[in-house]
Amino acid sequence: MSDIRESPVLDIIKLLNQENINFSYNDPMVSSVNIDGKLYNSQNIDDDLLKNTDLGLITTDHSIYDWEHISNNLNYIFDTRNALRNIKKTKAKIFKL
Repeated sequence: MSDIRESPVLDIIKLLNQENINFSYNDPMVSSVNIDGKLYNSQNIDDDLLKNTDLGLITTDHSIYDWEHISNNLNYIFDTRNALRNIKKTKAKIFKL
């Protein structure tokens, strides 16, 4: 289990909650996280999840991810870690932050 105490993702989750935005997260290093008394569990990235996702937000650049598959199954991605730097052709509109 990774130490996430200083992770900016915690603030992002809080903001999403404040705006009542439905979201799920995946992190192979963090199976669950408790924020403000609410437990969130890491979801498997599968085709159903990708198909039902409006926007992907990349906040970690784990080498375990199949970035090509992910980027070809989402329409929009905010990439805060330049994780998709080696993806040359994709259907997704990628925004680098």
